[in-house]
Amino acid sequence: MDIAIKILQFFLCFTILVGIHELGHFIMARVFRIRVEKFYIFFDPWFSLFKFKRGNTEYGLGWLPLGGYVKIAGMIDESMDKEQMKRPVQQDEFRAKPAWQRFLVMIAGVVMNVVLAVAIYCGICYTWGDTYFSNKDARWGYDFNEAGHELGFRDGDRILSIDGKPVDNVQEIISSLLITEGDRWMTMLDIQGVEDFHGDMDFKVGGTRKGITAIQMDIKIDGLTYDIIAEAFEKCRKGRLYILDEIIKPVIAEPRCELSRWAPKMFSMMIPTDKIKDVIGKGGKVIQDICATCNCKIDVQEDGHVFVSAVDQEDAKRAIFTIRTIVEDPEIGAIYKGKVTRLMNFGAFVEIAPGKEGLVHISKLDTKRVERVEDVVAVGDAIVVKVTDIDQQGRINLSRRDAILALEAKKAQQEQG
Repeated sequence: MDIAIKILQFFLCFTILVGIHELGHFIMARVFRIRVEKFYIFFDPWFSLFKFKRGNTEYGLGWLPLGGYVKIAGMIDESMDKEQMKRPVQQDEFRAKPAWQRFLVMIAGVVMNVVLAVAIYCGICYTWGDTYFSNKDARWGYDFNEAGHELGFRDGDRILSIDGKPVDNVQEIISSLLITEGDRWMTMLDIQGVEDFHGDMDFKVGGTRKGITAIQMDIKIDGLTYDIIAEAFEKCRKGRLYILDEIIKPVIAEPRCELSRWAPKMFSMMIPTDKIKDVIGKGGKVIQDICATCNCKIDVQEDGHVFVSAVDQEDAKRAIFTIRTIVEDPEIGAIYKGKVTRLMNFGAFVEIAPGKEGLVHISKLDTKRVERVEDVVAVGDAIVVKVTDIDQQGRINLSRRDAILALEAKKAQQEQG
């Protein structure tokens, strides 16, 4: 029986959709005074279940539940009536109208379907999130937990009303609360929403197996006794341990050693306050370039705190390394990745950090003899260099040859080890 109902629902929905589509053609044809010969719901091969004629249009209900159709004079459609095209053109026919009118008649069905889709979408958005299991549908009642049994509920009972008000959405009566009546009191777990209305205390406790890390409480009565607090803590402890052992532990038994590579991360570092202007640069050029190159966000505080956040940890580390090269003096023996800024006959100038540039002499550009600087590098090239010397005037001497040899030696050592 259920299958038959679903089949009927399908044909009904299909008929409504096609009917609205054909109605669009019908309305637009009437707007431009085009003669409509037929408008049918369902198809009518051989015979129809019901029909009548009004004006020049025949309206009817067919017997084949596959949508419907509209027959417009002077237009070849589902009826495949080509004989009419052999007759002289009439003023009220589709083919006699301007191209823009014919176009609007043709797309009117799709426009009606789009309007229907927008109406359905608005209806869904309006009611989204309101779906719940109605209390009226729970014919066999509910299964109650320990707190429910303590209150006197039995499995199979239904909550019909609270304070004389009917209950329809059962989800509204599921969190943690305190109910008092004179000297009598009782705490409950797993109540949502109702604790703010019917309860006298909303008590939330967060923590781990070792202890409590956070407490939040809303209270409506004058005070709490020691017994109330003790019972609330004990029930919260049992609930917390149940969540940790039965829900969280089967999924993740222990904290991961490190976050996922794709989890957003934030790193912090301190820089001298007099170096803040160097990190930011003129008009923010330096810090914007670091953010774009390393795909990260950088926040510099007035006290020298720098916060670097990025999705990929490697991007954040590259940004931190770049900032360190700006605020710290280059270290002799350190290897940097820089950009060639100028070429001279005697060598190439390489920027290893914003505002910090050094010279790679032509004799140190490669592991082999170099005749012309242009044969090895060009302006804008990114190359690895090693700091070999810093003179008394602060000029930095770099070597690409030493950097290449050092990296090759490190790679060979790793392969052997």
